[in-house]
Amino acid sequence: MKAIVCEMCGSNDIIKINGEYQCQHCKTKYSVEEAKKLIIEGTVDVKGTVQIDDSNKIDKYQKLASRAFENEQYEQAGEYYSKLLEIEPENWLYIIRKGICSSKNSSLREFKVDDIVKACKDALTLLEENKEKKELQDIYYQMASEINDIAISFRRLAASDYNKHWESQGSAPEYWERLMKCVSCEEYAMSLLNDFIKTEVREFELFKMILKNVIFWYTEICATRRYKTGDNQYGATYNNISYKDSLRQPILAKYDKYVAFLKQYDPQYVAPKIARAGSGCYVATCVYGSYDCPEVWILRRYRDYKLHTIWYGRLFIKIYYAISPTIVKYFGNTSWFHKIFKTKLDKKIKKLKLKGYSSTPYKDLY
Repeated sequence: MKAIVCEMCGSNDIIKINGEYQCQHCKTKYSVEEAKKLIIEGTVDVKGTVQIDDSNKIDKYQKLASRAFENEQYEQAGEYYSKLLEIEPENWLYIIRKGICSSKNSSLREFKVDDIVKACKDALTLLEENKEKKELQDIYYQMASEINDIAISFRRLAASDYNKHWESQGSAPEYWERLMKCVSCEEYAMSLLNDFIKTEVREFELFKMILKNVIFWYTEICATRRYKTGDNQYGATYNNISYKDSLRQPILAKYDKYVAFLKQYDPQYVAPKIARAGSGCYVATCVYGSYDCPEVWILRRYRDYKLHTIWYGRLFIKIYYAISPTIVKYFGNTSWFHKIFKTKLDKKIKKLKLKGYSSTPYKDLY
């Protein structure tokens, strides 16, 4: 019985579409004349050792993969690199290209930015046994450059998504998680360059660029953000949300380390400011229903222009931000909480008004 067998993948699931034959498995197309050459008949009895020559198949897959990759058709390119790896499972270049395709083809719903890192690690287990140091240096640089490009691209995508949906309570934590994935990728890229930055200008310049990205992304993670809770007589009401202080401390340590490193080589470098503690008038926001209302604007001015200027005021702020979120979480919806704190805050606000603190809209200093 005659059958047409695809020379690319070996499938016999081939159908005729618009005058051409197409393999339903790998999507390779054949003209009528080419299809005739693929016809096989009967059973072949083979004895002994048979060595299959896949060179023609590899060459075709390489061309298809490269073409799709260059055209930024990453899903299709990834499929071809997968086929190539079935034939040559230890080809480090195919491993990396497949990882790049997986990362670039991912979406915010399936955030696979770190697939390129996994691919580089797999490739290096093969490379480091067979390559000279100079060859490895060039490969490390290319890997770091690819990782950096992907991390930057995904950070922009994550920021754009957050800016569209920032009023949702879950948007900030989701944004932080995505940023941390990008940071993790960049830190791996830096580890690839670390052995060369003292002697090689090219590697050092890329290292500095990546380091500045990470520093900025750390400030983004530590920044206090807002989400919408509803509306009141002043308009929309919002609450603050901050990165957990327990998770913030390791970030601050790395931020300080990275900034110090850059200043060694560039004393004029000015790092973006980072929030070293969560910010927000949690109790007042709960009592008055919004972070942006006249009463809270007065209290925020008092915090920034008075408490921040004296050591015991800064200590009070630190303790307040440490305990008030928990207090509001457990007691913020009770009537006694609002009654007690509103009475005390109303008195404090009245005194601050007399001292000249304004109740007009306000943007935090810190």
